[in-house]
Amino acid sequence: TVYRCPGPPVLYTDALSGPTSGGEGNQGAYLSIFGRNFGVASALGTTTKVFIGGAEVANYRYLGLSKVGAKLGVQQITVQVGSLGGAALNAALPVKVVVDGVDSNATSTFTPCVGKILFVSLTGNDATAVAGDITKPWRHLQVVSSLTGAYFASAAGDQFVIRGGNWTDALGWDTTWMRFAQSGNARNGAPGKWIHITAYPGPINGNAIEDVHYSTPASSAGGLEGPWSAIAGTSGEYISISNLRMDVSSTANSDASPINLQYTGGHWRVVNNDLGPWPVGNVAAAKAAGSPAMGMT
Repeated sequence: TVYRCPGPPVLYTDALSGPTSGGEGNQGAYLSIFGRNFGVASALGTTTKVFIGGAEVANYRYLGLSKVGAKLGVQQITVQVGSLGGAALNAALPVKVVVDGVDSNATSTFTPCVGKILFVSLTGNDATAVAGDITKPWRHLQVVSSLTGAYFASAAGDQFVIRGGNWTDALGWDTTWMRFAQSGNARNGAPGKWIHITAYPGPINGNAIEDVHYSTPASSAGGLEGPWSAIAGTSGEYISISNLRMDVSSTANSDASPINLQYTGGHWRVVNNDLGPWPVGNVAAAKAAGSPAMGMT
C-alpha cells in the first residue's frame, strides 16, 4: 500500500473580501493565509504559490511563522491578490496553496468586491491623503474633533493598511484609536464586502511584514472599538482585523482593551494579532472585554 503525504492544509484566512484593483501598483487588496507545510520563504512564488479561483495572485510578500507559529506551528503567507484574471465581482472564489505541485484544500474563499485601499502612516497627512496611494497616506485612523482621518473616507469593501511603528493615538470617539460611530458617521461592511484593517505587508518579496504596535495611553479607552449600546446594530458590522500588535497601559480607562467588539452584531473576524497585556491597574473593577487572545476569534 502506498500512502500519500497530505498536501499543505489551509486552516483559515484573514480578509474574506477585497478589491482586485487600486492600491499599490493597482493590484488591489492584501490577503494572509494560514496553515501548515507551506515550505520555506525562499520558495515563495516559485515552488510555493497561491491561487484564487484558479488565477495566481499578483505578488508575494511574506512566508513564515504566524504570530502563534512558535506554539502551534501555524505558518502564514501574505500576498497581494491582483486582478485574478478579471474575476467577476461579488462571487466567492476558492483559495488554494500549491507546494511542490501538491494542492492544499480549497475550503477558504475570497470575494472580489468594489473597495479602496486606505494607507495610514505616522508620517502621513490627513489633509493631503489620497485613497489607493501609498505615497500619500493618512496620518490618523480617526480624529473625532475634526472628523478627519481614514475612517471618514471609508466604506464597505475597503481595506485600512497601517504602516509600521509605535502608535499611541487616542483621538477617536471616546478617546480610542478608532471607534465605529453613529448616524452619518456610521461605517459598516457587508457580507462579501468586509471592512478589513491590517498591517502593511512590506515590499514585494521582502518577507517582512511591518510591525504595527499600538499602545493605548493613560486615561484612554482602547484601540479598535465597536459601537456603544445606544447605536447597537447600526455601525461596525462585518469588520476583520489582522497582523497587529496591541496592548493597553495599566492606567487606561476601565473598559479599555486592544480590540473590543462592544455592541456589534458579532460579525467581526480577528486573526493573527498579538493582543495584550491590558491590566487596567488603576480601577477596582476593570470592564475590558472583546478579543482576549492571539490567533483567530
